[in-house]
Amino acid sequence: MISVTPRHSASDIRLCDGIAPFFAVLPQEDSNWSKVPFARLERDGRLPNALADRIAGEWTRYLDAMAHLGFTAVAVDDLAHLVSHAWYPADLRRLLADYRSLYRRLFAVAADRGMAVFAVSDYCYFNEAIEQRLTDLGETALGFFRDTAAAALRAYPDLGGLVLRLGESDGVDVRDRFTSRLSVRRPSEARAVIDGLLPVFEDAGATLIVRTWTLGAYPVGDLIWNPRTWDAVFGGIDSDALIVSLKHGEADFFRFLPVNPLFFHGPQRKLAEFQARREYEGMGEFPAFAGWMHERHIRELRVGNANLAGCFVVQAGGWAPWSRTGFAGRRSVWIEINMAVIARLWQGSGCEEAVRAWANANLPAGGDPAALLAFLRHADRAIEQGLYIRAFAERPFYFRRVRIPPLLWVFWRDVTATGVVALLHRFVVRDRDAAIAEGRAAVAEVEAMCAMAPSLGLPLEDLEFQLDTFRLLALARESLLGAATADSRRAIDRLLPAYRERYPDGYRFALGGEEPRAMPFASLLFRFALRRSSRYRWRDRIMLAPPVTRAKRQLARRLSSSLPAFANHQGMSAETLLR
Repeated sequence: MISVTPRHSASDIRLCDGIAPFFAVLPQEDSNWSKVPFARLERDGRLPNALADRIAGEWTRYLDAMAHLGFTAVAVDDLAHLVSHAWYPADLRRLLADYRSLYRRLFAVAADRGMAVFAVSDYCYFNEAIEQRLTDLGETALGFFRDTAAAALRAYPDLGGLVLRLGESDGVDVRDRFTSRLSVRRPSEARAVIDGLLPVFEDAGATLIVRTWTLGAYPVGDLIWNPRTWDAVFGGIDSDALIVSLKHGEADFFRFLPVNPLFFHGPQRKLAEFQARREYEGMGEFPAFAGWMHERHIRELRVGNANLAGCFVVQAGGWAPWSRTGFAGRRSVWIEINMAVIARLWQGSGCEEAVRAWANANLPAGGDPAALLAFLRHADRAIEQGLYIRAFAERPFYFRRVRIPPLLWVFWRDVTATGVVALLHRFVVRDRDAAIAEGRAAVAEVEAMCAMAPSLGLPLEDLEFQLDTFRLLALARESLLGAATADSRRAIDRLLPAYRERYPDGYRFALGGEEPRAMPFASLLFRFALRRSSRYRWRDRIMLAPPVTRAKRQLARRLSSSLPAFANHQGMSAETLLR
């Protein structure tokens, strides 16, 4: 390996994402929060100067706040928009010249604050020009991607490296001048990508951060939790230029997940990922405090001597019309509390100490830090009891290459109490009365928060939205579990129309009825297909065999009507995830 002076310190990276300033300049609408919606920024094939100025202003304010919190690096979308190849069409080169001008401004702001910049990218992205180029010259996608990364590192001296996503691609709803698709299907292909890219980063003194987040598609789809797949992808790599980034659990950013054991596997340096804008817990529209949960995670990581290179705290993720962010645009105090507390936790503070520090700096005169701690305790319990169903969330289940999410019936802003989701919950949850009582207890927690908010100067309207939502959720879980009564149905019929009128962009409810006739068959199917341990059984390997996988994709198409309403319209299609 060539010895090169690194562009930044690769130890204790405290990385935040930079998505918020881009969304801050856009009108509120149903959005894919997985990356910057570039097409929505553009007008007549260009990035307007006035909009670029607004993004730069939001970026400056945002990085001022991030640097104050102790973050040392920022990740920004995306590699595709950083580099313009001479063989791109003229109109695309003009557009990319606008973005290159903006990025130079943004990178200079970061450099002035001592923050490294990392570009974000899926592997791999395409458009018609790229496809034609690869066909005409017989080039590989890896060769194109490697040359693009090298060009970016040459063009931007302040670029510290790349955050690379291998196991997920753009959702089916993404429309852009560049779109990504799953190009890595097997561990050997992932390894080839890393082996092909690492020399570029080693030569430039830059860092390649590889995210292990995968959705179960193809043989590489269990990289997030399977040590054998991890070893096939990363085993034997000895490079200071590589860092592996893992979400804190074996699934997405949910509660009730133990620390991912892969943090303690292999010699590679690792980033621990946390989410401040809780995509499955209201996206900052109401409090979803993550401090105590992440205090436990960080303690376990350090006690277990995980080889940590730092942390990555994100606001990205999810699909919804809710556009509030931390420290930019329509600001959310709930996201900002999470950001500030997680940053302090990583720097060694305890959760209560971190909350008190935030309270002393941000509560109005006379605000009591102890009262804020009590408020956040209520908030923590409200999320655990009102969104999650403990009997479901605490029991690990795996299907094929995926750890079933602890929260499934409330996904982004869609509440699904029917179809396959209802069948699965009725199969798992035995004590329905206890689960229903949890939902009612969550309503009481939010009522207590409403009473406390005025004295703390916290936004009451956010809590009123949460209270109205959680009252409906408490009733909807009765339908989910097959325990709805005439009274609960009448209550839903009374509350739901008023909720939809008051919150047209609120949660969407798909409610079922009595226990479906398919329940006995579904129970047999779940017993066969689901497993409690991550370790594969013989029948799991049968289900992963190509002929069976093709049959399941056919079944997925036939069962599409029983899937949640957002399935196949947001994110990656169910058919793709079953490959």
